Amino acid sequence: MIELNHYRRPDQKVIGEVAELIRLLTGDWFTDLVREEAERDMLFQDVMCLRIDGSVKAFIIFTSWEGIIRISLMGTDPAHQGQGLGSRLMNDFVDHIQTLGFKQIALLTVPPEVRSCYERTIGFYSRHGFIVSNRYKEIRAGGAIQMVRNL
Repeated sequence: MIELNHYRRPDQKVIGEVAELIRLLTGDWFTDLVREEAERDMLFQDVMCLRIDGSVKAFIIFTSWEGIIRISLMGTDPAHQGQGLGSRLMNDFVDHIQTLGFKQIALLTVPPEVRSCYERTIGFYSRHGFIVSNRYKEIRAGGAIQMVRNL
């Protein structure tokens, strides 16, 4: 059974579940610091999770700043990538954000020239209506790409 849950300031159980999924993605997608940083971030941000039979298989960590929804981190269980779960989560996330009256979603991601796997990330977000709006050389090691989607 698939279910979607929105957690406002998630409790320690949800934080632990998402942190475990981040651990599975560390190395291929995330650096070692991402899990620790995300655990702190979730104390002040919201999380939307896609669960299958009660287990978190995909998540989006997000917040609002200056009237724009900002995705901090998104991930899908490596064993479930390529099955459309991330797309389902993103579509439901966008629908939810629109019902709240927001007009834009933004995110920062890693440039593919820094880590080639992020070509897939940019492709994923592009398929979901995001466009590259800026490139920053001074943010993070290797820079960052900002993507936005107008709603």
